[in-house]
Amino acid sequence: MPVSRVLSDAEISDLLAEPKPLPDRFREKLRRRKSKRKPNELVGKLDIQSERGHRFRLTVRVNDQVANNFSVLVVWFTPTGEKILLIRCNGFHERHVNRIEKTVIPADTCHIHTITERYQVFGKPDGFAEETYRYVDVRTAIKHATTHYGFYRPTKKDSKQPTLPGIDE
Repeated sequence: MPVSRVLSDAEISDLLAEPKPLPDRFREKLRRRKSKRKPNELVGKLDIQSERGHRFRLTVRVNDQVANNFSVLVVWFTPTGEKILLIRCNGFHERHVNRIEKTVIPADTCHIHTITERYQVFGKPDGFAEETYRYVDVRTAIKHATTHYGFYRPTKKDSKQPTLPGIDE
């Protein structure tokens, strides 16, 4: 996803922290279906309007042959409709090299790609990643993404629909 203008690190932090209400039964809405693009990939998408009126998308991709090969993405849509990938929580993929720092994240290690101002200028907006132990599978990666990066569950008094135990938790 090429970026038409460079976002500052402060703008990126603000977008990630921006309050994003999750709808009731959001996990159900993220249920993955066969990808049209890749035959061995399952994809789930959920569009979310932030409190400030920005549009975001939470996307989950899973390889249906290798369950530990997954990604959970947080994408921001600019006012012109351009998609900007802010965060990508990867599962056990191939090794990753941060090209500027020359640091290596070994294969089969969960890691989080974050767009940075420096890497946008370098031409690889989400080229920076850090190894993580905050999640170990797609379920815990979804939990990580939805408990960080500004997502929240509206309280029952704010919600228009009742929550369902075991589904909405």
